[in-house]
Amino acid sequence: MKAAGKWKKKEFLPLLVSALSDEEELVRREALFSLTEYGEAMPVNRVLQQLGRQDERLDYEIIMAIGRIGRTEAEMTLVDYLADGGISTRLEFAVIEALGKIGSRKGGGWQTLSRYLGHADPDIRRLAVQALASIGAGEFVEEIAEATQDRHWSVRAAALQGLGRSGSDCAIPCIAAALKDPDVMVKKNAVSALAETGNGLAVPELAKCLADPELVKYASEALYELGSAHLSLLHALAGGNEPLLLRQGVLSVIGKFDDEQSVRVLADLVKNDPVEEIRTAASHALILRGGRV
Repeated sequence: MKAAGKWKKKEFLPLLVSALSDEEELVRREALFSLTEYGEAMPVNRVLQQLGRQDERLDYEIIMAIGRIGRTEAEMTLVDYLADGGISTRLEFAVIEALGKIGSRKGGGWQTLSRYLGHADPDIRRLAVQALASIGAGEFVEEIAEATQDRHWSVRAAALQGLGRSGSDCAIPCIAAALKDPDVMVKKNAVSALAETGNGLAVPELAKCLADPELVKYASEALYELGSAHLSLLHALAGGNEPLLLRQGVLSVIGKFDDEQSVRVLADLVKNDPVEEIRTAASHALILRGGRV
């Protein structure tokens, strides 16, 4: 079995498929492993026919292998396998994870995953959210956004991560709303999700977090992660009529960037801002630049 997997000769494929029905568990598993070595040449449909014929362990290995090698033609077979019911939670997990890797908007996998968003088990709901985001976070913003209202914090956090990956403008208000979540871990995930969008609309929302002692550190890192492309927005916030803590936090972020326009903004604040704390914060930001400045 091992040799057949290494040689990858098509003549061995029928023998390897037959070996999936061998009476010895070790032989069945080794045959499956060798079949996965064939990649695109692996006869997926024949392998999938073995589901439910031997034991749960082989079913689990088959499902995981299909997801691992990314065979999209298996999508509807896995959907039907779930629909038949009577499988263990472990196998449900395996199928949901595999659908997240091979599913598509055109197939029926995403509809099945959407139904699992209402499952009684929060672990399965969380996995369904992650699977939908893997298929296409930007395509399922509405479905993922609903999960930000889930009763379990981990599902809400997973939904925020998915929305962050979507990069969608309409995801920003939904993520921003989670900054008021009662769970601090959810709020931290909201901050990182805003940064992951790479969207300038996230800048004002992240800046508000600079006045929150729980989130200031994460918000500062997130604003820096968004990059210098959004510095003009930070300049406007630093020189505006925003709360003191927010302006001070923004200035500390601006000081991290090597940007000539920022030097002029900071120097102007040092000279002309009426608030002593802002003049001091602008001075510190300039000092961070060091050397010539």
